Amino acid sequence: MTAKVLIVYTRRDLITNAFFARQLNDSLERAGLGTSVISAESLLVATVEQLKDLKERTSLVIFRSRDVPLAKQMEELGFKIVNRPSLLEVATDKFKTYEFCRSHRLPTIQTTIADKSSETTLVTKLPLVIKDRYGHGGSSVVLLDDEDDVYTYLANADSGVFVVQTYLDDVLSEWRAYVIGTQIKYWIKKTPKSGDFRANLSKGATVEAKKPPIPIKSLAEQAISFLGEGAYGIDVVQTRHGNFLGEIEDPVGFRALYRLSLPNPTEALASYFASIIGED
Repeated sequence: MTAKVLIVYTRRDLITNAFFARQLNDSLERAGLGTSVISAESLLVATVEQLKDLKERTSLVIFRSRDVPLAKQMEELGFKIVNRPSLLEVATDKFKTYEFCRSHRLPTIQTTIADKSSETTLVTKLPLVIKDRYGHGGSSVVLLDDEDDVYTYLANADSGVFVVQTYLDDVLSEWRAYVIGTQIKYWIKKTPKSGDFRANLSKGATVEAKKPPIPIKSLAEQAISFLGEGAYGIDVVQTRHGNFLGEIEDPVGFRALYRLSLPNPTEALASYFASIIGED
């Protein structure tokens, strides 16, 4: 019987990632794996019995949602999931990313938690970078320079929980390692556009395919040794005074690789997913 693979997205993310989802589906089918794309929303309303029935017909779940509780529920029911919920939790919670780095003595940026009642404390730390604790893509990442910035940001923020980080004024670039299995398959270098400190593609950063300096590669490999296998991204911030582990991206986006016309990453992903199924 053909192995059945589920690709899980939220409905909203599937719209913005439709091209990648199709590419992944095609690569999986070429690898001999039957696939279905299913929404996280439909899984959330399914009964336990329905999920158990689905599990019997599923060899692997490629989890492209950020819903940690759903991933944990599916794992408890016996689904084999990539990436594991424990990795997903570390990657989607920026404070847990910080705690992960600290527990494994990986250099990272000083991070604390704040909420909408933290105005007085934040004013004493200016300048600072504030982020939605569970945000992604750079949309909620803001540099606050003065007291008015603090009050304005907190008054208009959608989220109620933030992380606050030390502002690094000597950033040279940010390097992203794309991990498949336990190997780094691709590297890209991201450089913020002039006048912006964020190295996000969505914020106008320039990207290039390039091998990193050895210390940056070594730091990413140290992180992999603790995170384990999967399909995710690791960001390393390069400054004039050292390198820092930035964020762990799960589910990592592959738009930069397509923009750089690199080999189709879904072929490497399909090969990895097939190898996982073959372990059973």
